[in-house]
Amino acid sequence: MSRDFGMVVKRVLGVGSPLQIRKSPVSFILSIFVLLVALGTLFAFRQKNVTLAVDGSRQTLTTRLLTVGNLLKASGVDYSSLDSIQPSAGSLLVNGMIIVVKHAATIRILDGEKEIPVTSVETSPQAWLQEGGIILGSSDRVFVDGEERDPSRPVPYAAEHQVEIHRPVVVTLIQDGQRRTFTSTALSVGDALNEAGLKLYPSDRLDPPADTPLNAPLTVTLLSSRALTIQVGGEIIKARASADTVGAALAQVGISLQGLDTSLPAESEPLPADGNVQVVRVNESITLETESIPFDTTFQAQADMNIDTQKIIQFGKSGLSASRTRIRYEDGVETGRVLETKQVLSEPVAQIEGFGTKITVQSMDTPEGPVEYYRALDFYATSYHPKMTSPPWYGAVACGGKWQPGYVSVDLNYVPCGTRLYIPGYGFAVAMDTAYISGAWIDLGYPDDNYVNWHRHVTVYFLTPVPAQVHWVIPPGTLY
Repeated sequence: MSRDFGMVVKRVLGVGSPLQIRKSPVSFILSIFVLLVALGTLFAFRQKNVTLAVDGSRQTLTTRLLTVGNLLKASGVDYSSLDSIQPSAGSLLVNGMIIVVKHAATIRILDGEKEIPVTSVETSPQAWLQEGGIILGSSDRVFVDGEERDPSRPVPYAAEHQVEIHRPVVVTLIQDGQRRTFTSTALSVGDALNEAGLKLYPSDRLDPPADTPLNAPLTVTLLSSRALTIQVGGEIIKARASADTVGAALAQVGISLQGLDTSLPAESEPLPADGNVQVVRVNESITLETESIPFDTTFQAQADMNIDTQKIIQFGKSGLSASRTRIRYEDGVETGRVLETKQVLSEPVAQIEGFGTKITVQSMDTPEGPVEYYRALDFYATSYHPKMTSPPWYGAVACGGKWQPGYVSVDLNYVPCGTRLYIPGYGFAVAMDTAYISGAWIDLGYPDDNYVNWHRHVTVYFLTPVPAQVHWVIPPGTLY
């Protein structure tokens, strides 16, 4: 190429030509101009290495293109009059050149209720705000596309940006009836309260809600939740609630009272100061039961039967009843029963027992001589002596007077005072005293110095004459 270039120079200048000396000065100057143009063209189209930076993205290119505009077009970089191109699009490319293209971005600035549009090739929020005539305060916060940014630092290029300025807002907080005021640059009510040192719980009642944007002075009402210890059956549940009453608090923490369930304190009561609430699970069951009804026993005198003999004239039959009972359980433990209905299904039939009233006077020989009696009945016999009784009864008898040998104690309801008796092994006796005995039981009296201990069954003979009134049936003897 250098040889060709030399030939061109020689031809243009006419060097070595016989006509060289004949050329006029004008022709010589014109030749020089043509030469310079040729040299410039050859220089401009030489291969060059350049760096192209578009919106912060850099690349190195090798090109023979003439101008910056040619290179941008060839590289597919669009631009408008609003964009910044350094050097300009008409500049000639030179080896080692750095070309910086900054596309203009559309900036939407939100400052409270004001919206300010800005078109800028700058990359920092601070520059955008200055172009929009906005002055930042020391406490203001800047958010670009929803992310908080240092306004002095550049932001990656995008065709559009939204800039929000959060300036300090006055917040009036009414917490559990207490009022206070503070300023905040937080984005939401919840963030503002957290920054103010308040811990919010999901169960707190907050008006307006925590996610409410904080872009103007605002009054916030907070009803703080309280810690609760709730006993449900055998389980202890720790929870928080902001409700006013026990029932509402239980509903707030997801514990429902169903059916007959109760709570302590009651549902309608305010939450207790200590936060302790007991839930009592109540259920009831109905039982249907049948029950035997015992029959009564009646006695009928039978003139054809000997005294102290008995027979069943009519057998008794138990009746049957059905009952409905409601049983209440609290936390699985029975706490009460209520008999709701009771119905007799079949009536009992009384048993009729006949007792003999036929008296036959009999006689027998005894060591004490012959005796005549109208009744002989088995008794259980014990014995006593006067000193065994406590004052003031010592020596006295229930039928009146002082104790005498032969006086015995009986159940005076069946064996009246003064009844004459004969007891084998004891002898003649008179019923004059009583003790803690009932029915066919006899306590034989002895002198203090001649006491004989008795504990056995014995036949007691009732001696004539037959009294006007006779107790036809004497039940078996017992102590009471």
